[in-house]
Amino acid sequence: MLAYLGSGPTPPPRMNLRFLLLLALAAATPAFAEGQCERRQPQAAEARALPSGGLQFDGRLDEGAWRTTPALTSFYEYFPGECSAPTEDTEARFLYDERYLYIGFTAHLHDREQLRTPFVRRDKVGSSHDYIQAYIDPSGTGRSSYIFRVNARGTRTDGITDETRQTESMDPDYEWEARTAIGPDGWTAELRIPLATLRVPRGGAQTWRVIVTRGVPRGQNTQMATAPFPHDASCFLCLASPLHFDALPGRSETVFVTPSLLGVHAQGGATHLRPSLDAKWLVAPGSVIDLTLHPDFAQVESDTPVLTANQRFSINLPEKRPFFREGAELLTGSMPLIYTRTIVEPSAGLRITHRDEHLNATAFLARDTGRGVIVAPSFLSSEDVYPDFDSMVGFARVVKAFGNAQAGALASIKRNADGSRNVVASIDGAWNSPTDRVIAQAALSDTRNPRRPDLLPEWRGQSLQGHAALIEWDHSGPWVSELRATSYAPGFRAWLGDVPRVGFRSVHALLQRPWYVANAWINSVTPYVGLDELHGVDHVGRERDPLLGLNLAGPRNFSADLKHHPSTTVLNLLGQERAFSYNEWSASFNPAPWMPLVKVAGLSGEQVDFDIGDVMPAHQSDLLLRAHPLDRFELELHRTQYRLAGGRRLDERIDECIASWYFGAAVYLVADMQRHQSQRPPQPGAVTTNLSVQLTAELSSRSQLYAGVRDGRVERAYGRKEAREAYIKYSRTLAW
Repeated sequence: MLAYLGSGPTPPPRMNLRFLLLLALAAATPAFAEGQCERRQPQAAEARALPSGGLQFDGRLDEGAWRTTPALTSFYEYFPGECSAPTEDTEARFLYDERYLYIGFTAHLHDREQLRTPFVRRDKVGSSHDYIQAYIDPSGTGRSSYIFRVNARGTRTDGITDETRQTESMDPDYEWEARTAIGPDGWTAELRIPLATLRVPRGGAQTWRVIVTRGVPRGQNTQMATAPFPHDASCFLCLASPLHFDALPGRSETVFVTPSLLGVHAQGGATHLRPSLDAKWLVAPGSVIDLTLHPDFAQVESDTPVLTANQRFSINLPEKRPFFREGAELLTGSMPLIYTRTIVEPSAGLRITHRDEHLNATAFLARDTGRGVIVAPSFLSSEDVYPDFDSMVGFARVVKAFGNAQAGALASIKRNADGSRNVVASIDGAWNSPTDRVIAQAALSDTRNPRRPDLLPEWRGQSLQGHAALIEWDHSGPWVSELRATSYAPGFRAWLGDVPRVGFRSVHALLQRPWYVANAWINSVTPYVGLDELHGVDHVGRERDPLLGLNLAGPRNFSADLKHHPSTTVLNLLGQERAFSYNEWSASFNPAPWMPLVKVAGLSGEQVDFDIGDVMPAHQSDLLLRAHPLDRFELELHRTQYRLAGGRRLDERIDECIASWYFGAAVYLVADMQRHQSQRPPQPGAVTTNLSVQLTAELSSRSQLYAGVRDGRVERAYGRKEAREAYIKYSRTLAW
């Protein structure tokens, strides 16, 4: 099944794991007749023009316009069943006027008391909630779609899918609104989406594609859709319903300007006002120009802390800044040549994006005064270098569709104020069939290093050239397989990407066999085997990691994954091979409506201590709890601990507590406390503590207010550093 459908693995009663597995394997017979999905076709949908008088946007769907609009009612259960009759009835209707697309959902319930209605933050609506979502493809090509999801409380989650890579990204935050109403027989939702948000390519009669899905988490995490998805589906939008418009109006609003004002009071008494401006111009159907001047990201939530003490290579953190998140899916490729967090503080930025039935393209140019990190890669490790010069950065990406195939190109450049630069150019292609997908990419880089041996000894102004290549084949069916070969030359660099390791050739292989079962104990059993092997180009030695794994899914969002690495070989920082074995495991489930997630994970066995280069006993444990003790109160607790030699060589711990109080779906207060401790005996350790409290108020779809405080401190044996600030930010979007 496609990864982004999220079958939402779910929990079994307490039972011996071996007995549970044997029971599941014994019962692992198809729950539905072979070919049942192939015999079903998605129902066509029709969007009607909104009559004069409009709608009262309240989520109730009680106007005559909704009652007289044809409903999309043919839904199929795709998890845990397969193209079976839905457990609940659902209706979806579509209206439009000169500015908006309206979607009305009616979610019937047999037992209203079982409705799960938690308050959560935007983009946090998940499989533990009652929710409905629409995947909308305005181009009708089946290559990507917008995602609009809402739970029964009216909390929104949005994103975009990529059909070629069969992934979805919740990075973008689009402009749209949602209202919901809960009644005695279920709940209703009303979505109002500006046509400008959907980048509608043209006016007049046209046909889009749409898929509506619904989640009903009870004992089983039941998922239903208007598309008849088989469990081994290798495509998503190919099963979408056509959505017909008789006469969609042309564009109305084409210019959007968002001024913002940030006030900051820092520790020590300094107070600053920082104005910023974002502008968007829909210059032509499907084409958008975005401009940002002195953007600030004060409202962006803190990064989740990660383990850092025994790492050879730089760590990748997710992009959370709004300006960089929109359109990010166009830059996501098999090779990570663009990583926007390398752009730290653009004083000005310009982005152009175009989408139509056959061509998607984006280009970006900015001046970065944040002096962001440059990753200096090598075969055995990488080093983060923090320069003291500004940069001009730019990248461009274009993708052209040809039936079931596509071809693309990417280019990036970072030119520093001292004359050093890095240029990367790549081409890529992809081909899809109902059961297979092939992706290939090749890249070249040309680099002139800074003449700054004081920052990095190898930076002596020399020039480097290098190449990189990747080819990947994925197969779906009763057996699911992945095969990927990758190569990075020693001289390859991508200063705007995330390439911490070069000078190697690697192969990755994975084979898995899912069995889907619909019973009270388990939903699926998936054993798998894998192998990763890596060889140096200019270095003797190799790394190798064979694994045996088993994945189980069951009721109550239960998921368990067990991995055994019987003979892993890793190179230490001197290039010496070190062999060891270890096990990894994880399990998560939803024990009760008020506790939607309990997740535990761990590692036990041996690992390489890269500080001394030898194999040590290792243990890692992770615990994540998410609970709603009160209707408007959400609590999340996270703890991670990693130890080498029982803590005698390394003891690293991370604790995080996030508490949220919801005044409503669009107004909430979030407090986040993080504590990161790391010690390598006999040296003294370090403790980093961060606390942030932020009030978010979405006053309307075009007006937001943020206010908060941040406090951070680092404590070491030789001293302590701390910083504190309070801030308030207001932004409002104006449209013409």
